[in-house]
Amino acid sequence: MPASMFYLTFFCLKRPSRPLLWHGCAVAKLRYCSDTAVMNFGEDTVFLSGHDPSIPGIDVDVTITCISLVRHKECPSDWRFSYPAGRPNHGLVLVLEGKAVYLQDGQENLHVAKDDLLYLAKGSKYITIGDPVDTYRYYVVSFDLEESGPGATGGSASGSGLESGSDPSPPVFVLKAPRPAVYQALFSEMLNSWTSRKQGYMLHCKAILHDIIYCLVNDIANQRVDRHTVAKLKPALAYMAENLSNTTTLGTLAEKTGLSITHFRRLFKQAYGLSPLEYLTNLRINRAKELIASDKFTIGEVAQMVGYESIYHFSRLFKKVTGETPSDYRKRACSD
Repeated sequence: MPASMFYLTFFCLKRPSRPLLWHGCAVAKLRYCSDTAVMNFGEDTVFLSGHDPSIPGIDVDVTITCISLVRHKECPSDWRFSYPAGRPNHGLVLVLEGKAVYLQDGQENLHVAKDDLLYLAKGSKYITIGDPVDTYRYYVVSFDLEESGPGATGGSASGSGLESGSDPSPPVFVLKAPRPAVYQALFSEMLNSWTSRKQGYMLHCKAILHDIIYCLVNDIANQRVDRHTVAKLKPALAYMAENLSNTTTLGTLAEKTGLSITHFRRLFKQAYGLSPLEYLTNLRINRAKELIASDKFTIGEVAQMVGYESIYHFSRLFKKVTGETPSDYRKRACSD
């Protein structure tokens, strides 16, 4: 079974993060591109403070369909809990106090402590053992989601994160919360809404959960992005964005940054996880999607507007990146 895109996003947070893109709406979109994962919400683009445009990637709509549990738990020392058959849903945990170890089926054991954030993949198998001395206290939210669009697994995300014949359980990931107070406030607000059960509480909890996930992705990126490298590459990024319809060479881009072609290519790949050509291709395809969805231009006109003389080459590349032909994408976009 192909990996859940939601699972892949958290898996990619363990790798060097890239500049992210934030949109503002209630339904989350996860984009996965090479070793880059970004979180999007909605339609109107707003770039994160201090970040350049993110790498355009494969859009996957992820909708939180159900929250089954929001709880604050305080467990005695040496407390144990297990999911031998695998978690029935996804989970996020914020550790407030104490220590514990997560013994995973076929994966590395994880030791967690105060201010750690854990993503517990749907289907993951593990045993949680509390510290022999300290009380283990934490917030937890359990939820389900659905994915759709090119690159999605389709329907309810299994969260297996595995190809057939590989390890039996997706791993559990732990990350140190960069801003513990922010996450504590969000989890606390979600718990209050969940326990009060006032009108609209489920919608409110889903909105807060989206906010938590967004903050997590954003904070990890801010910790790991190389700002000096991004600043150095800014002129090349700006040139690409402003010249989508023109022929752009690697030499021209390197010249804009004052770097040699070899150095420019290496830094670009290091910062964005893609070659300059791959980045430009995705930038063009994303612009093409906007033009196609507007329903104002023919596919041939769109191809020329984003720098492709051959409609055949453009159509083939568009399908490779998005999973759909330009015509199929137009039908879907115009029917939404």
